Amino acid sequence: MKNYRYSYIALCASYLLYYISLGAFSPFLNIYYERIGLSGSQIGFITSAGYIVAMLFSPVWGAITDKNHKYKSMIAFLSLTTTLLTILWKQQTFFLFIFIFSLLLNIFRSNIGNLLDALAIQSCKENNKEFSF
Repeated sequence: MKNYRYSYIALCASYLLYYISLGAFSPFLNIYYERIGLSGSQIGFITSAGYIVAMLFSPVWGAITDKNHKYKSMIAFLSLTTTLLTILWKQQTFFLFIFIFSLLLNIFRSNIGNLLDALAIQSCKENNKEFSF
């Protein structure tokens, strides 16, 4: 039971950090792009391309993780890579580089929430708990 409590707290903290970072970052992204001088079509292109690569790469990360069953390691890898790419993305001022780093960010960020869900479900199954309320 002690191990479950630690897992529960760690999962709650992970969810909290993940969704706080998305909530603090995502709503202001287009405003940031506008302030650095990108046009509306450039902003739309970056945003839509990001959703497309997220949709394409999410199953890839899921398949890799399902194959090796290392959810925690994959979440840590994706989170650290996303953090590093965010720092590098913020330093870009030229449209092409902003676009490339935005795509890379979406590739690595796209599956963190899904993997957190999978880890939570796995933890619940291991401890005979329900995932929902």
